[in-house]
Formats: sequence, structure tokens, C-alpha cells
Amino acid sequence: MSEEQRDRQNLNLITGTHAIHRDRVDGHRKYNAAEAGYWNRWVRISLKAQDKKTIFSNIHTHINVDSLKEAFDAIDGKKALGVDGISKETYKKNLGENLRKLAETVQSGTYRPQPKREVLIPKANGKTRPIAIACFEDKLVDWVVGKILSTVYEPVFIRTSFGYRPKKSAADAINAIYCSLSQN
Repeated sequence: MSEEQRDRQNLNLITGTHAIHRDRVDGHRKYNAAEAGYWNRWVRISLKAQDKKTIFSNIHTHINVDSLKEAFDAIDGKKALGVDGISKETYKKNLGENLRKLAETVQSGTYRPQPKREVLIPKANGKTRPIAIACFEDKLVDWVVGKILSTVYEPVFIRTSFGYRPKKSAADAINAIYCSLSQN
């Protein structure tokens, strides 16, 4: 099977139902190079992860300006601010330079996350629950690292593994157990 066919076949592992080719011209699919490169990066990592001989020893190389830009687009700008007080709108004013500097610090190994801001959330019983709010740059790096790790490990999980996985829940686990028991 060609690599392009495997990319299309395994695309749903990472991206759901998004297609690489969206438009048709004269009955043929029009190739969208920018979009194909976007999807193929994660698909290539996923396909490599399925090879049992592959060892990922340098995943920080995937934290680059492109992946950080993808994280910037994915992160909700209405969330609470970290200790630095920088919002998505503020960060966007010099986006290219900010992302380049952040990628350089990650690549050089000098990136250090900033302290988290603690906020106490009231609970129904009158007590409070602490949460930690990260700075905007930390959110970007966290998103990319999460994407890399889920892309690497999601294809190799067994289908009956439900804990802390995207689009998997405790209700799904109960349904799987029920179906398994009812078939026996």
C-alpha cells in the first residue's frame, strides 16, 4: 500500500473526518498543499508510532513555529490569564516574532515554564478547590506536547483502553463491558 493511501486510511486516527482534499475540479480532487502538509505531519508521526521498531527520542523537534501557530489557533483566548498577564490578543500583536522566539528557546533547551497562578474555585459544600492557570506561552507548549504525545500513543492503545483518552469516557467503557458480557 502506498504511503498516501496509508495516510488517508489512518487519517481518522488523529483528525476525525477531516479530508485532506476538499475541492473537486472536473471530477478530480484538487490538491491543497498547505492543508495536506498540515495533516500529514501528524499522520506521519502516527504511522511511525505504529512501527514497533521506532523509538521517539527527540520529540521536541516537533515543537516548531508551525506547530506553535497551530496551537495558537486552537487555544481559546477567553480563558483566564497566567501570572504574566499576557492574553491571546496581546500575544497576537507580534505573533511571528513571539512564536519564533518560543520555538528557539524550546529547541535550545532553555525553555522553562513560568509559575502557575492559583485560583480557588468554590464548591457546593462550601469548601474551595484550587486550580492552576498557566501563562499563555506555557499553554501553547502544553498544547503541542499533548498533540505530539496523543499522536504517538493513540494508535498503539488497545481499543478497550478508555482512561484519559480523547473521545473516550467512562460511559463508553461501561458500554464496552456490557456488550462484551452480553455476547458471552
